[in-house]
Amino acid sequence: VFADALGKADSNHARDALLSILEIENDPRVMQAVATACGQYRHPSVAQALGSWLGREGRPYLARGAALKSLGAQRGTEYLDLIDSAGDESTWWGWTRRDAHIAMGLTREKRAFDRLLERVRDNRELPQVRMMTLIGLAEATRGLDDDGTDRAREAIQDAVPGESMKFAVVGSRALRMLGGSASAGFVDALAEQYAPQWAPMFTKQAQSMRRASKGSKGPDKATEELVEKVRKLTARIDALEAELKSAEDGE
Repeated sequence: VFADALGKADSNHARDALLSILEIENDPRVMQAVATACGQYRHPSVAQALGSWLGREGRPYLARGAALKSLGAQRGTEYLDLIDSAGDESTWWGWTRRDAHIAMGLTREKRAFDRLLERVRDNRELPQVRMMTLIGLAEATRGLDDDGTDRAREAIQDAVPGESMKFAVVGSRALRMLGGSASAGFVDALAEQYAPQWAPMFTKQAQSMRRASKGSKGPDKATEELVEKVRKLTARIDALEAELKSAEDGE
């Protein structure tokens, strides 16, 4: 809570306090909260501190993922190679890779977009990682022209068919992030491919896309909040599934 308050304080003193805590904190949960709060500030000192912090060995994977996303939110290419390399790390349940893919999208750099486009098409990757790659790809289009948006839309629509309902839900959110109504028909069709109880969710997404103004590239605040809810829900579901699998293996 304290770290979150410092992140929302929007002051130089609060920013410096966060960086000081980041440097000395050892508790994994606090490290994650502080690293997340750092993303509220876009400043060279924040980018440098996060890059240095990530360069040290033994960082907890959840805190490392939070730091990667906050580093990506700094924009620019200075730390893009560091973030990209994290997208190949072998960690439990793919946590670091999925956060790295979101972080790459947050940089809004063309090179990050191209890498994410490659990763979306990699069917060897874990589904839970590929889902977040869709979100990262959609985020990356905010720095591109309409051609980039069209390429992202095509890649996301190609990735969804045949995947789980959870994957399709995240895919529809990613398509909504692109703005416009070009994917409304595709999302409508998803409503017929999964269990009936999920149909209203897809239908609502398609209707929202049709209401979007033509040429709008970025999501509104409500969409961003929905995407964040999907990220957190997906992470929670995956964690529960992992706990269940661990318990079954221990029997």
